[in-house]
Order: sequence, then C-alpha cells, then structure tokens
Amino acid sequence: MNTLKAMVTHGQFLRIEKFAVKTSRGKRSPSNIYQVAYEAMRKPGFCDHIKYPTLPKVIFGIQPVDAALRAEAWALKQTARVFHKPTNCILVRKVRADSSCAAVGVLSVPPEWVADEQWVRFRESSVDWLMRKFHQDRLLSVVEHTDEHCLHLHFWVVPKMGERFSSVHQGVKALEDVGIKASRAVREAAYRKAMATLQDEFHEEVGQFFGLERLTLGRRRLTREQWHQKCFYEKEREIATQKRIDAAVARAVSGLESHDSEDSANLPVPSTN
Repeated sequence: MNTLKAMVTHGQFLRIEKFAVKTSRGKRSPSNIYQVAYEAMRKPGFCDHIKYPTLPKVIFGIQPVDAALRAEAWALKQTARVFHKPTNCILVRKVRADSSCAAVGVLSVPPEWVADEQWVRFRESSVDWLMRKFHQDRLLSVVEHTDEHCLHLHFWVVPKMGERFSSVHQGVKALEDVGIKASRAVREAAYRKAMATLQDEFHEEVGQFFGLERLTLGRRRLTREQWHQKCFYEKEREIATQKRIDAAVARAVSGLESHDSEDSANLPVPSTN
C-alpha cells in the first residue's frame, strides 16, 4: 500500500514563520515582511503560483501591508546589547534589519472543505483562539484566502513596543529560556517541543471540534503536494467505501423483495366457491 494512503487525511495545518524587514541570506521568496504582505493581498507579481487569484478578505484587524509597517516600526525601536571585546564593555546597538520582527502564520483546512457554514464557524473559532493566544494588541491582521486548493487564514502577530520578539513566538521564547550557552541539540529539542505544544493547544481548543486530527503535515514531514495527494487518496477510499455500502444495501433490498415474491407464490390460492 502507498504510505500516503495510510496517513490521516483530516490533519490540522498550523504553521508560523518568522520574517524580518530585510531578506535573510539563503531564505526563499517571499522572505521579508513586505513580500509576504504583497502575496497575502494578491498584488500582481507576488502571487504567480495562484492560477486565478482573487482579492482576499480581511476578517480581523488591518491590512497585511499596514501590519508590515507596524512590524518595521517596532523593529526600528529595538536595540541589542553586545559585548565589545576591544573596550571590554557592553554596547547598545540597533538590531539588524534581517532580525525577526513579525510572526506570520497559516491556518488551513483539508481540500474537501468548501466555504460553507462549517468553514465560517472554523474561521470564527480560529480568530477567537488567536486573540486568546496572542492578545488583541499583538494580533494585527487575519486574512481569508479562498482562491487556493485549501481554504486558509493568514495571520500577523507583532510584539508591542518594549517587548521582545519572543512574546509572539513561543519557539523563540523556548530558546531564550534554555539560554544561548545550551548545546545545539538541547536548543533544537526545546524549540520543537514548544512548537508541538502550540499544535496541541490549537487542536484541543479548536481542531478537535471540527474533526481535524492532531497528526499534522509538519510531523509527517510531507510537502504540501504530498499532503494534497494524501487527501485525494483518502477521499477516493471514502467514495469506494460508500459504493460498497450502497451495493450491499441494494443486494439486501433485492434479497428481501425476492423472498417476499417467493412467499407470495407459495401462499394457497383462495377458493372462488
């Protein structure tokens, strides 16, 4: 059996990435806050991967571009303390332009979902969860996209002035907690555990109430294309199962009708006298 066929179809998809004002070296496009914002708003030249792009709907907060401006404003106010060896003292400097200033996430549902009442309830529940998780003063924007294979939401979270970036990204917070002197293995384990906890929280408060499984794309380490294939195979299996059920019911009904006909044939013919 193809391993994709055996995987869970209805897994939740939640992903959060860090973005900066300036593109980080080696990062794929879109790779900075403005490129991500332009893609989210379907600006020509930034959404070529979508065959028929449509204007998105902002369902909470401000436009993604405005959220990017807020993120840059936060970044310009940030400073970093660095040790200067020649003078043996601590210096305060502005943070680098490629330092993270916005956490941008995606909440997606399986491809068989349509924009019906269930999607509206999921959308509302997801926004409520985001507000509880990050608070309204950090959650700046939530945008709905319906022009791709899966319905999904894009959300923007930016720290408040005076806060560190770890206030909006619990993976980064976990790294701060273990400290920079911890080994690479310890830091990676802390980061993965923190992000897994985020998945658990969303599933417990939202995903499970919509039939979504905790087993996610990230944990299976599948590409998006593989995930779509997995969903397709599962849908085909559901259709085949339903056909077998319908056929069994039809045979049962046919058998009952045949049995009734035989019983009728064996009944004594009433006398006409």
